[in-house]
Amino acid sequence: MSLSLGRDVDIIPQDLDFRLRDQLTVINEDSTAHQIGPFVIPPGDRLDTRFAEAATVEGFCSLHSSGRITINVGGT
Repeated sequence: MSLSLGRDVDIIPQDLDFRLRDQLTVINEDSTAHQIGPFVIPPGDRLDTRFAEAATVEGFCSLHSSGRITINVGGT
């Protein structure tokens, strides 16, 4: 991710679909924090999270011009 450096950041779809126990990993190589739904990834840091329950989460995303993202976690 290099939003503040002016690079293309369309590397994360606006709608993310996962199954239970899937893992989301995001590495923030930017000089600023980014938010993807409920997750805030500080500059130079990494997010590793597994999804333990089915849910749909809509929230803010600093990586999309719309400012929105939807994370869908379905059953097994």
